[in-house]
Amino acid sequence: YLDENYFDDLKFLEDKKHFIMMSERDGYAHIYLYDMQGKLVNQVTKGNFDVTALNGCDVHNKIIYYTSAEPTPYQREVYSINWDGSVKKKLSVITGTSNAKFSEGFNYYTITSSNVKTPSSTVLYNSKDKAVRVLDDSKAVVEKLKEYKFGYREFFSFNTTEDVNLNGWMLKP
Repeated sequence: YLDENYFDDLKFLEDKKHFIMMSERDGYAHIYLYDMQGKLVNQVTKGNFDVTALNGCDVHNKIIYYTSAEPTPYQREVYSINWDGSVKKKLSVITGTSNAKFSEGFNYYTITSSNVKTPSSTVLYNSKDKAVRVLDDSKAVVEKLKEYKFGYREFFSFNTTEDVNLNGWMLKP
């Protein structure tokens, strides 16, 4: 079963034996590992959340890096996971919206994060997931924002009378 909507998120791996792609075959957008004959090897990510981006695949260490809308639909967090779906690890530190870029060879990566109360910051990490250097902390923006009193978005969820859970946000003065 190949979902044609996700061919943009199909990646042929350097081992020339596998490819990964996203599919909604279980009701959520998840990552699947296939062999080159198109046979499903396994579903890599599982759960009640959508994977929103495939960030890369370290073939040597058999690790896939991705961004997903977990633990809530209004967050985007960066994770790593082994090809077999084991050893899932959250890489983003700031809760909110994060994205990652990886160097060739996966020796380094950057994570850029922000949330409704914090301007974006970018940190460089090594392959051991240790912060090497803050590349941009938006310090000038943070200092300037202290002069102003802004209302911030407050996120919440609620159930409708039909028992459907909806997410929302409110901007307070």
